[in-house]
Amino acid sequence: MTERKMWYGLSKTVAEREAWEFMQTTSPHFDLVAMCPTWILGPMLQPALNESNKKIYDYMVGNTPVILNAVKALVDVRDVAMAHIAAFENPQASGRYLLIGACPTEHEIADAVQQACPSARVPEASTDSSPAVPLLYDCSKAEQELGIRFRSLTDMVQETCDSLQHHGLVKL
Repeated sequence: MTERKMWYGLSKTVAEREAWEFMQTTSPHFDLVAMCPTWILGPMLQPALNESNKKIYDYMVGNTPVILNAVKALVDVRDVAMAHIAAFENPQASGRYLLIGACPTEHEIADAVQQACPSARVPEASTDSSPAVPLLYDCSKAEQELGIRFRSLTDMVQETCDSLQHHGLVKL
């Protein structure tokens, strides 16, 4: 991660490692449960644009010149919140929980933005026609142990677009 200058991801990784190290070396009288959400989308409580929703904002206002040929792992903020609550309420919750609601391509994200907000200024197409490499993941632990039912890409993007407009960040 340091070679690619992914400082945010590195900070999250180091923090979680330190938390597990603390648990192992001190054996405290409490459990550690780690939620591992991916890129979080969804309605915002705060009136200012956050980094997570910036990609959707950029698609809406025309700041994205080209659609990248990539796959993104997404999860709705409300699903992340529900996972935290479920883990708190379930004494059997333990370990790490991967939280991914969808793994769409950038093209699918752009299409969802266009569908959610027809006046959005989404770029026409990508310059790269090779297929995006899919992400393989398993969130069954979160689904089975925490009862999480992840929202669809369509719902995540629709709620994000609505929130950006509600807060006056996008006027189309």
